[in-house]
Parts: sequence; C-alpha cells; structure tokens
Amino acid sequence: MARIGVQVVEFYERHPINEGQVLEALRRRGKVAGALSPEDLYEWDQDHYGGVGAVEALARRAEVDSGSLVLDVCAGLGGPARFLAHRYGARVIGVDLKRARCTAGRRLSRLVALGYPVLVGASRKRFIGEITGVAEPSERVGGTIGANIAALERGARLFRVHDVKPSREALDVAWAIMRASRAADSGTGTQAGAAW
Repeated sequence: MARIGVQVVEFYERHPINEGQVLEALRRRGKVAGALSPEDLYEWDQDHYGGVGAVEALARRAEVDSGSLVLDVCAGLGGPARFLAHRYGARVIGVDLKRARCTAGRRLSRLVALGYPVLVGASRKRFIGEITGVAEPSERVGGTIGANIAALERGARLFRVHDVKPSREALDVAWAIMRASRAADSGTGTQAGAAW
C-alpha cells in the first residue's frame, strides 16, 4: 500500500499539465496577465473526465450558487474551483495531495479576474510587528503600507486602514506605477491616479 502512495506522488511530480505549460501556451497565444478570464484557462485547467461540461452539470445538480461553499478535493491547478467561483459566485476551497499544485492553482487564479474585489485588513496587525520588530501597533504605518502594496500587486483593491492619508498616498503611487508598467508592456499609455 505504501508503494501506491509513492507512485501517486511521483505521478503528480511529473503531471502532464502543469503551471509552466499553461503559462507558455497562454504566451504563445498572445494572452497577457491582467487581461485574462477564467475561460482563457479552460483548455488546460479542466484536467478531468468531462471537462467544463461535467463541472457545470454537477454544479446544477448540487444547486451551487453564490451562497455555496464548495470543497474541491484533488483540486489540481484549480480549474473547477475557478469555474464555480466565476460562473456561480461560489466560495471554493481547493485541496490537493501536492502543495506545489495548490500553489500553482493559486497563482493561476490570481491571473484571472473573477469579478470580486479583494479586501485587505492588514493595518497594524501583529504579523507586521513580528516582521519589523515594531511592538507598538500605532507605529506600524510603514509595515502596513508595505503589506498593502504587496496585496495591491497581487490583486487586492479594497484596504481597511487606520492611517488613511499615508496609506492612500502610497497606494496611489503604487497604483500609478503598476498602471504605467502595464501600459508600457502593452504599448497603450496611461494616466496616473488610483481607481480602486
């Protein structure tokens, strides 16, 4: 029995569909991060019998909707999870045997816009104090700004903060830089200013 478990792990280490292949295929088709939809990934991330049609049929049968919490066991790269979140507005938790597959699924999910703004409430939190060594919460402004900019770069668009003015200024600058960078990459130009 132990050998079967080892074989399963080895298979997933060499899985025929992986994040690198998906990203390379998207690149070859001229698809750009930030302009992707979940549908752009369907060809690769529905690696199961029946594809999207099977997931949709099961979702209808289970009456999945925006109030649903779905557990996707053996989630792989997260294709069915993204489909359910996108199509039905469900909250989905993916679990997989391999941590690397979960990590890849999260990264692929960040590439697509699911239409829901992400709220971050990292302001003055203990983890910032642990990282920076700043014990007094009211003195964790710099760490809060750093955490919020990292979250902005990863897709967050709403921020709960204590120190509004410095946070807003930092996020406005980060947003303008991100937009200018994306515009330079796509050749479209940009205007500075926050839109979150």
